Amino acid sequence: MKLVHFATMLLLSIGLWACSQGNDNTVLLDATNKHPALWAVAATGGSHPAVYLAKPDGCAECHGNDLRGGITNISCFSAARSGINCHPAGPSGHPAGFAAPGLHGVNAKSAAVGMLGMAFCKNCHGADYRGAGSANRDCIGCHKLTTPSTNAPHSPAPWRGGTRTHVTTDPSNAAACATCHSGGANSTIIPTTPAPAGTPPDCFNNTLCHGVVGHPAQWALAANHGASAKTSLGGCQSCHATPASGVNPRFNVAKTNLANGCENCHQANTAHPTPWLTGRVGTPGNIANTTSHATAGSLGTACALCHGAALNGPAGGGTAPSCMSATAISGISCHATSPAANPTGCSSCHGNPPNGATSPNRAFAHTAHTFSNVACAACHNNLGFGSTAHADGTVNVALSPNYQAKTGGAPSYSVAGQCANVSCHGGLPTPQWTTGATIDVNTSCNFCHSLRTTSDQYNSYNSGQHDRHVNAGVVCTECHDTTKLATNHFTRLDTQTMEGPASATIGGGNTSITFYVSGNCTATCHSPEVKIW
Repeated sequence: MKLVHFATMLLLSIGLWACSQGNDNTVLLDATNKHPALWAVAATGGSHPAVYLAKPDGCAECHGNDLRGGITNISCFSAARSGINCHPAGPSGHPAGFAAPGLHGVNAKSAAVGMLGMAFCKNCHGADYRGAGSANRDCIGCHKLTTPSTNAPHSPAPWRGGTRTHVTTDPSNAAACATCHSGGANSTIIPTTPAPAGTPPDCFNNTLCHGVVGHPAQWALAANHGASAKTSLGGCQSCHATPASGVNPRFNVAKTNLANGCENCHQANTAHPTPWLTGRVGTPGNIANTTSHATAGSLGTACALCHGAALNGPAGGGTAPSCMSATAISGISCHATSPAANPTGCSSCHGNPPNGATSPNRAFAHTAHTFSNVACAACHNNLGFGSTAHADGTVNVALSPNYQAKTGGAPSYSVAGQCANVSCHGGLPTPQWTTGATIDVNTSCNFCHSLRTTSDQYNSYNSGQHDRHVNAGVVCTECHDTTKLATNHFTRLDTQTMEGPASATIGGGNTSITFYVSGNCTATCHSPEVKIW
């Protein structure tokens, strides 16, 4: 019995020795009668693809004529073995239909690991893909038959958009791309600054077509890529959008780790956060202004890409909503007028003056403060369109130094909604902006004027007989005509003097003054004689 067992083992050993030594196209087995490590992976030193293609029947000596096990009992039809992908459909070179771009193109663009990547193709198709390898098949010869034809082992130009876009090629294939595109060769894109000699090929280091246009670490953070996108969204479009130029792009070009491109993070059909107004993160006290479109630097170009040339949405040829939508989008009120026509100032978002009941067009006391010379900056100094302080959508008040009261100190606005230390109110506290008493500029003079010395305020009524008359209950309009005040008093509130002489407002209209010249007046409230003011 032992003799039979010994004879069987001897025959098996001779058979295995034959597997390792029977022809010059096989590789020696190791001491355990196995192929060397990574024998199946040509990219890491294995040679079984070349051996098989050179002499397919050589594998049959050990794996059987049908390659389903033979004396090794290891089938080449295995899906995987020892962590190595095998041939579920059988080792027939490429699987059926592999000539379709959707099959071999994806493999070629994949990370250059194992049997994937363009470097692996070279094992059989030659270093220049012209068929000099064991496969004797010219990749470029096939690609020349495409429409339009190409003289390269990739799809015809432009090689962007859809499943055949080169932007999804794994960067580990850069060395293979360098075969034809080193230094921008055979490309319309040539780096302006050549890479230093000896620089390993990479997609974004000036060794191939592209310069250093890759993104730095942490680029995905809105604070990093958002500011750049708002400066020139067209720069993003060339690589991330379809179409790569022109109107109504969709920023969903797939990248290596972003199947839906920018839309992996942003909503579908957008290249920006939604809502893109307030930039708020959490509470109003925790704000990221970088996500607000109020600081976008290219309304007429970037926004118009999708919102239409006049930013009026579908009516102007855009796929995105109109920026003047009557109904707020995502809970955010939109523009009152076209921001394309009003790219600066306040009137694009707010009425001029604001005259509504809801943000951003609340009336409050705006109308009473809108004079020919009093711009929004009088109370919202440096807080207009494009300012980061106002980009969060909250109300910011910063009173202009031009309106500082004579007593000194900075003008201020309290949480109660009152202004203080402003010259146009004579340094007096104002009524509340939203709910306080209103001022009739024709009759409520004491809301701004008071009897003080000449050093107290610019508008103190300390001359002549003012004190006597006011204390006697005489209203200002008994002497000052409201029509004359409109042209000589309420047009230049940013100055410390009246627009015209005070005497020009006295008499006429419904006043009691019938005559006034150089301090001498005749009034119906006095006897007909002339009184000296």
